[in-house]
Amino acid sequence: MRVFSILITVFLVSCSTESKKDFYIHEDVPEYLHEGIITAANRINETAGETLLSYKGITDVEYENVFLGDKYNVVYHQRKDYIGRHGSMGFAKINYLPAIKGTIGWDIFLNAEKYDFQNVDDEHIEGLHFNSIVDIEGVMVHEFMHSLGIRHSEDKDSVMYPTMEKGYDFKKRDFSQEDIKQIRDAA
Repeated sequence: MRVFSILITVFLVSCSTESKKDFYIHEDVPEYLHEGIITAANRINETAGETLLSYKGITDVEYENVFLGDKYNVVYHQRKDYIGRHGSMGFAKINYLPAIKGTIGWDIFLNAEKYDFQNVDDEHIEGLHFNSIVDIEGVMVHEFMHSLGIRHSEDKDSVMYPTMEKGYDFKKRDFSQEDIKQIRDAA
């Protein structure tokens, strides 16, 4: 039994990510989106009162659909062959291991096939004229929260509500009280 336990431990260490909080941005993500992605991580960290997500740099590592994922947490910008549901803006692929009751890694995919991601601030909301424009920071806050194990909410004011406005109907969401509690619980 002890040998089996040691083998399982070695297997988990070899499959685990560098750190489940460290993440990279894939080199194909347009540079103008990096600020919104990093700002989303920082919003979550500030709310948690500690570092839950840590940006490490740019990577050329390609996604591998392997058992338990690869060892890097990466944000991808997919212009074709998007792996999420067709209409979704983003998709967090979480590698959850029941044996340890936790996440051992994740990757986030942005649906660039269908949506035009932009850094949108309150000053530019009135200028949005295309129904495909989506705020990168809002989508990334939502997907990063999934990477922390947080599920969708039925509260329409929550950043974890399953849908987000785009184009003309866009509005930024602040963290709801439920969001804040779940972020702090994930810390």
